[in-house]
Amino acid sequence: MSYARFNKNEIQTINIPSWFATDFMYKVHGTYTQVYISVLMSYQQGTGVDLEDIANNAGILYSDIKKILEYWNEQKVIKYQTFADGTCEIEFALLEPFQSSIPVIVEKPVVKTVHLQTRPQYSFEEIREYLKNDSVQDLFTMAEDKMGNLLSPTDRKIILGLFDWLKMPIDLIEYLLHYCCTLQNIRKVSSIEKIAINWIEKYEIHTLEDAKAKVLADKVDFQILKRAGISASNGITESQKEFLDKWRYTYKLPLEIILQACDRTSTQISNPNINYLDTILTNWYKQNVNTIEAIQESDNNYQQSKEQNKSKTQFIRPTKNSGKIKSSTQPFHSMSTHNWDFNALKELEMQYHDRLRAGGDNV
Repeated sequence: MSYARFNKNEIQTINIPSWFATDFMYKVHGTYTQVYISVLMSYQQGTGVDLEDIANNAGILYSDIKKILEYWNEQKVIKYQTFADGTCEIEFALLEPFQSSIPVIVEKPVVKTVHLQTRPQYSFEEIREYLKNDSVQDLFTMAEDKMGNLLSPTDRKIILGLFDWLKMPIDLIEYLLHYCCTLQNIRKVSSIEKIAINWIEKYEIHTLEDAKAKVLADKVDFQILKRAGISASNGITESQKEFLDKWRYTYKLPLEIILQACDRTSTQISNPNINYLDTILTNWYKQNVNTIEAIQESDNNYQQSKEQNKSKTQFIRPTKNSGKIKSSTQPFHSMSTHNWDFNALKELEMQYHDRLRAGGDNV
């Protein structure tokens, strides 16, 4: 049921508040103003209105009507409340926009998952209805310009899903297409959709400002890896991102300190890797090293400690006989050689045998 009823009717003539005309009417798409005036007319006439009729007259979907009313509710132009039976109640601000009686601090919602787990399979009729919305038609034209080719039916469903399913503002989608097609040379629409989901689910990107901040952070990450001589030609991996986030957001190390560690990584080892870089930065973090001067001081302390350890363990060459245990036997190479006189030996042998033959000395 799409019927709306009104809870107040204070005036009998149809008029548009001057503050609405000056402060709101020219800041929104014309469809928003058309819906506002259509519902305001029924409100001032004291009659209910079927919102689906307004959707048909405006050439948009009923879901778009609800989004527009929610927008005007956020702007304090109306008070919009929905009920379980599908009806809604609307009250218009007349003299000035509604003011909150108690100041409310609005915090950015923490979005962990997309509201719908899978993208709707838009029918041809649904897409045709959406195309009646100038914003959607402009979105398709912009996507074709960025990608340099016409959108296929599947491509149109994906691009429409960015707007309708993921609830991305038009300016955010435009920047997403610029980022993918121009900066990353990614023109496959399914890949663009994956990046969009990642932006929303992981990085909680919901505005153009969020996206620009994310892209700037990515540029710094690539700068760090490139400076260290670590390849990221296929994009930054999850593991690399964890290290980068640890250094920048957990350790809160200044960029100049991280780049100093990158320089050492690229010059001190033949195959630079992120674990080596992490070792340097973790040591500096533990030592509270966060300036160039502190790095120099840390180097000096390390060198002094190294010299002290070296002097303590220095080897002292012993004297010739100090510390040696005399052996009862000499090594083979130190034994004196024999200088035999073989002619004398032969003469002695002959004399020995002569005595034996003469019956002399016994053997």
